[in-house]
Amino acid sequence: MKRTLTLVALATIACTVNANRVPVVGKQTVVNFVEQPGYMEFTGEMVVRPLQREALQRLGLGPVAIESQREAAAIKLADMTIGHSDTTDIYTIKVPAGMSENQLARQLMATGLYEYAEPNWRVFPQVVPNDPNYASQYSHGTGAGGSFSANAWDIFQGNPNIIVGITDTGVHVTHVDLQNRVSGANSVQSSAWNVGTRTEAVNGVAIVKDLNGHGTHTTGIAAANTNNGTLVAGVAGWGGLTKHVMVRVSDSSGGGSTITALIYGAEWAARAGGARVVSTSYSGYNSGAVQTMGATLKTLGVFYCWAAGNTGARTATTDHLDVTVVGATNSAGTRASFSAWGEGIDVMAPGDNILSTIWVSDSNNTSLGTLGGTSMASPFACGIGGTVVGVNPAYTANRIEQIVYRSSRTMGVPADFGWGRVSHWNAMGRVANNFSLFRGVLIGGNVASLYRVEGDNLTVGKGIVANAAEPPVQVVTEHNVPSEFGSNIGEIAVQVTGRVNTSGAMQQRVQLWNFNSGAYDTVAQGAIGTSFNFFEAVQTSNVGNYISGGIVRTRTQIFAGGPVAINNWQAIFDQINVRVLRATE
Repeated sequence: MKRTLTLVALATIACTVNANRVPVVGKQTVVNFVEQPGYMEFTGEMVVRPLQREALQRLGLGPVAIESQREAAAIKLADMTIGHSDTTDIYTIKVPAGMSENQLARQLMATGLYEYAEPNWRVFPQVVPNDPNYASQYSHGTGAGGSFSANAWDIFQGNPNIIVGITDTGVHVTHVDLQNRVSGANSVQSSAWNVGTRTEAVNGVAIVKDLNGHGTHTTGIAAANTNNGTLVAGVAGWGGLTKHVMVRVSDSSGGGSTITALIYGAEWAARAGGARVVSTSYSGYNSGAVQTMGATLKTLGVFYCWAAGNTGARTATTDHLDVTVVGATNSAGTRASFSAWGEGIDVMAPGDNILSTIWVSDSNNTSLGTLGGTSMASPFACGIGGTVVGVNPAYTANRIEQIVYRSSRTMGVPADFGWGRVSHWNAMGRVANNFSLFRGVLIGGNVASLYRVEGDNLTVGKGIVANAAEPPVQVVTEHNVPSEFGSNIGEIAVQVTGRVNTSGAMQQRVQLWNFNSGAYDTVAQGAIGTSFNFFEAVQTSNVGNYISGGIVRTRTQIFAGGPVAINNWQAIFDQINVRVLRATE
């Protein structure tokens, strides 16, 4: 789930910068970088980012000290620098002979000059090797592990102005199901998105041709031409409307790449390739440089997905704020055994035994293959993002992200599986005039004259007047608690995002139905304004009183906050959500 946490490496070796001139202002945490062969390996290079001006201001430094600190950071890296990106302020540096990555990281972080210093990891495609075949694609179906894509395509098929970016091993450029592509690039030699990147337009198609098969498979998942009577269906590929662009990140048949090739490939896809969503299906998501690039891409309006990894283990150390980390599910809709899980995960998506396009030879233009891995899950979630922004290209990256998240189907607790398993149908429903009510149904409320769905909001209100003496407008909902919780529940949180369309003083009250007393108990109350705001009411005591038969009932009331009458007001809800946490967490 999205929480802000930055991994940095410590600080134990003495600093060579004059401490009187440049104070050590940062406080870092020890991280010991350990290679994992075949997953994350050292390359003899590192990625380093100086503390940014905003961070230094928050630490109390004035303008002169800030520029002095920034200059010192650049000078210290000068003799080791291979490349520098002006857009991200990330330096790629060579580890000096006789030093290890860990030694250099500690030395740099000891200065207090840097946000992070970490290996430029060699990373690998996240695939578990394992067939006109739409019926064989459970990921699109209506079963437990499906995303109800046919229902979604009934609502919206695609937008010819939207491009899905894939950073991978290349693409089978003559595959019959992938002809809705645009000219791509190769970022293997990149030291910034526009430095060292070779473009297909200049260098020819050979630099984006698939060397491995992995990239063709992930591309097909996101954007294979759909409803063309041929082979398989891609999430965002209906009628070939939505396009795809490949940035090849490896020149090796094994598919190995580096963090810099991946992040600058993603940036090229966005800036030069025109992509509004980008997927990366490699290990290494926990790199600080990945979050830096995620933040950069968000400013460009780009939704950025990255595979969670095939460790099969809990991942709780890194939760990027601006990157959507995607775990994998199987045909039963549960976590695939190989998928990473935990607090670093934002959403889950179909990733086990996924049928898609594949490259086996340049002469076979109709080949299909079944692969599994979080590599397959990331482009599926990314493809949904591509259809979301296709509905409304004015959507910001945050808006795309929130629609994908809020339309997902719950899978147990958020700390394990984030927002849950993505739903193509739910996402299309949300952008096509559906108010989002999580885990529940709307069952009542004393709406006097107005109750309608408008945009993707629920609007209720009083048609004449509201004052402190009148009953409130209220919305009552019921929500299902996942059965795996049993009675081991320690917290119930009701989350409401809403606003009113009047400038008068209005209040909102969030209540839970007490099944023991047979009455509503107020959990929290506060002001509600004319801009959408997130309001959370948390119940931590006697939580058993508020659950019966796996049901939680909520009541959200909107009422006048004072004795002055307010004419023709409305309450507008964007979402009502109930989240529960186990007592042991």
